[in-house]
Amino acid sequence: MSAREKEVFMALYTLGELQPFVSYKQLARRLCTTDAVVASFITNLIEKGVPVLKKYDNNIAYLKLEDQFRQRQAKENLVGVNTLLSYWL
Repeated sequence: MSAREKEVFMALYTLGELQPFVSYKQLARRLCTTDAVVASFITNLIEKGVPVLKKYDNNIAYLKLEDQFRQRQAKENLVGVNTLLSYWL
């Protein structure tokens, strides 16, 4: 996983602690980029096996990490993110 993919993952992970689902716009704002760039990285994460769940409300996509994966990530660092990344996001 690239460094930028890990940043997107950590943004999704940390924002998910505050609310159950987050939008591409929220992630983009957090990462100082565009919705399209975030969407591309989310697609990369999904292709690499990260279980990102999507739901739609009024034609807006909202994302979250699958709960069991999220719990395992907290215990086992499956994605291999540096915990210091979370301090920068």
